[in-house]
Amino acid sequence: MNHKKNLITNFFSLSSLQMASYILPIITVPYVVRVIGPANYGLTSFANAFVAYFVLIVNFGFDLTASRDISINRENKEKISEIFFSVTAAKMFLTVATSILFSVIVLFIPKFRQDLILYVITYVIIMGNIFFPTWFFQGIERLSRTALFSFLARLLFTSSIFLLIKKEDDYIILQAIYSLSQLLIGIAAFMFAIKTYKLSFYIPSIRKIIETLKESFAMFISSVVINIYTTSNVVILGFFASNVEVGYFSAAMKLMYVAIGLFLGPFSQTMYPYVANAFKNSNENGIIKLKKIFAIITILTFFTSLLLFFLAPIIIKIMFGNKFLPAILTLRIISFLPFIIGISSVCGTLGLLNLKYDKIILKISAVGALLNIVLNLVLTPFLLGNGTAIAWLLTESYISIATFLKLKQKGIGLFSWDEILKFKNLLRFNNN
Repeated sequence: MNHKKNLITNFFSLSSLQMASYILPIITVPYVVRVIGPANYGLTSFANAFVAYFVLIVNFGFDLTASRDISINRENKEKISEIFFSVTAAKMFLTVATSILFSVIVLFIPKFRQDLILYVITYVIIMGNIFFPTWFFQGIERLSRTALFSFLARLLFTSSIFLLIKKEDDYIILQAIYSLSQLLIGIAAFMFAIKTYKLSFYIPSIRKIIETLKESFAMFISSVVINIYTTSNVVILGFFASNVEVGYFSAAMKLMYVAIGLFLGPFSQTMYPYVANAFKNSNENGIIKLKKIFAIITILTFFTSLLLFFLAPIIIKIMFGNKFLPAILTLRIISFLPFIIGISSVCGTLGLLNLKYDKIILKISAVGALLNIVLNLVLTPFLLGNGTAIAWLLTESYISIATFLKLKQKGIGLFSWDEILKFKNLLRFNNN
């Protein structure tokens, strides 16, 4: 009963804080985009997408592999302390390597050099990412802590917006506020984790750091290829279209991530260690949990997608204003992504990954990445942001279908009309 109560508390506290975190951008975004305009909004979106590659390298798949290790060893304080500081040291090592690569790119490629200050300021996000132990809180099933610190970062960011952003050229100040808030909150979360959970200081050897990197290498490669059909959409569009076009697409993409983050994000993060423990007890127990989760996700995300499609004109006008009306069609094209990504999240992250089919996820993701690049190169030059949206939609559809069929091939059929029709019973998780 305690574990069940903890699971429910994690989900609802995380969802509540997540909702609060998204309310703040709803307050600030209409103001910010109207002040800095579509072009500068597109430029900052491009800068964040570019730096996201380096964030990806520093994360190195730890959000999944390290959280899984923490979940399995949560009763062993000595072991989780070792994992905690080994992962942090590995992230610091990767940051040094990425800083060299980042410097070469922004100094020698004209597209980046002309906005050098913006990219350097954006790169500060990496420093906050080193310390923010999302993977640790996920592993010990205390995700409300992650959401709380994320909320504080957004609150710090929001409280500065109306005071400092007054004219179009203030987009650099806007990015500086965001980067510094991420850094400060990351350090605060790091210190909180050490003090609250009484983690013993551990200095990992070079061999231990290399070992930590090796253990996450497969998921890192998987994360890289997954990132190609998410973050790379903005980057590829930025090379074919103007900053204004990038701004239109980024507006639709931001709303999409809000829709996904409000429910799917907390649900997936909460259920990952829960399903991991279920499969640890027995495959049969894990499959039962997975079927119930699949039914819940598909029903709720389907209706979320319907709302996005029909309310797209109203949402765009309220959030971004009349200057962003071209983003309405883009939002409608990608409106069913919450439903599609919900399926792949359950089948891939909660299913295949917890069953240790990491290589299968890697292969599916690699094909998806290649498909995304081809579709972007074919569609984006002619359809601009809408072409990028179509490429994204088709790629995510492939990923969802592939992970679903792969699970079925392994003898795990998740779709069940009995589960769908008994929706009121889906939240009854037993204690096994």
